[in-house]
Amino acid sequence: MSEALTSLASFSTALPWVGANLRPAALRGLLFYVRTSEDTSVRRWVTHEFPGRDEPWHEDLGAKTRSFSIEGIIIGADVVLQARAFARAAAKPDPATLLHPWLGAMEVVVQDCKISFDVNEARVARISLRVEKAGTKPAPVIGTDGLGSVLADAEELLTAAQEAYAEYRYLRAMADFAIANFKASVEGIAGAVQGALANTGKGGAAASSVAALASLNDAALVSDTAVPLALATVAREVSSLAGGRAALTRGADAAPMPAFEALSALATQDLVPPATSPATTPAQQQLAVAKNALSVMAAAMFAGELARAAAAVPWASRDEAMAARDRVSDALAAAADRVAALGWDAVWQRLVALRASIAADLAERSAPLPRIKRLELSAVMSSTLIAYHLDGDSLSDLFGRAAALAARNRVRHPGFVPAGSPIEVLA
Repeated sequence: MSEALTSLASFSTALPWVGANLRPAALRGLLFYVRTSEDTSVRRWVTHEFPGRDEPWHEDLGAKTRSFSIEGIIIGADVVLQARAFARAAAKPDPATLLHPWLGAMEVVVQDCKISFDVNEARVARISLRVEKAGTKPAPVIGTDGLGSVLADAEELLTAAQEAYAEYRYLRAMADFAIANFKASVEGIAGAVQGALANTGKGGAAASSVAALASLNDAALVSDTAVPLALATVAREVSSLAGGRAALTRGADAAPMPAFEALSALATQDLVPPATSPATTPAQQQLAVAKNALSVMAAAMFAGELARAAAAVPWASRDEAMAARDRVSDALAAAADRVAALGWDAVWQRLVALRASIAADLAERSAPLPRIKRLELSAVMSSTLIAYHLDGDSLSDLFGRAAALAARNRVRHPGFVPAGSPIEVLA
């Protein structure tokens, strides 16, 4: 580009009129003189007009591509050869460097190039250029924060379920016998949570929040917010056992699979069984409506927290991740059907959104995972020998692979993996 500037300067010195009335420029290093230049730079707007409203709304879509219109000339005894070379340079497929007389060097793409000759203008060719400032190719999207979407949707679901329950005010002016019956239902949910955690070896987890739910007094039971808040606290504490970003506090011992299994059990059973006899009196009907709302709220909350726990589990194989996806999807779909029957539109929308986000998250995370293969042994052998035959003798992870194989198949002693029935290995 310095050679082009030198040539332009020397040419301007040789032709004083040209230097005084035109400005030097270059495209891909080919010299020409600019007479006029126009710069267009605005923004892209979309005008929205609405029925019954006089004023429109303008939506900004970002800056418009900056474009330039340039009128110039080529001068010289070999003007035809120069014009042909200029046309070839303008027609090349890649962006070109334009040395603009006022704006300096820039990368442009040539949208239009017209070259004209006139019999009354010897040794002169006129150039009309329309160029746009070149941009950069957008970087590919590597991935999305699937876990972040799941956690956000689960949190919104928890809030929506509480608000939907509180909105209907089921328990106002309830009879004493109905309150006692309703309290038994709340205590039954607390007992089911304790039982689900005990079955997974985490019986002492969430003990304080479970006890707080079970001990709600009559005033709290008829409140619009106390029961949903206490139940949401229990569900959230159970899912936080999964650890990772699902945990409420850092540093706690994570138990991903126990949390997932406990929530799966809670989300797939009716925690408030319906009455065995039909409700005939107004008080009984009020109680039935309240218990159904409690049951639906619990189903939505535990299904949502099941998705949160599933997103935090470090699945070992694609098969396990896909099986978990199906379990969570079924629980969310069942809860969505129940909330739809009550007209809880906001809760239904959050369940649908969470079902989509957890499916996308588990599909993305499961793609690079190994598949489960079933292997039949011809004789009893140690888990270390099996791992050696499967994946080689890398001592850095041989014994770890052997321990994982024994744990996966619940072998009583890792030195004696029994023959006769298939074992699961990761392929």
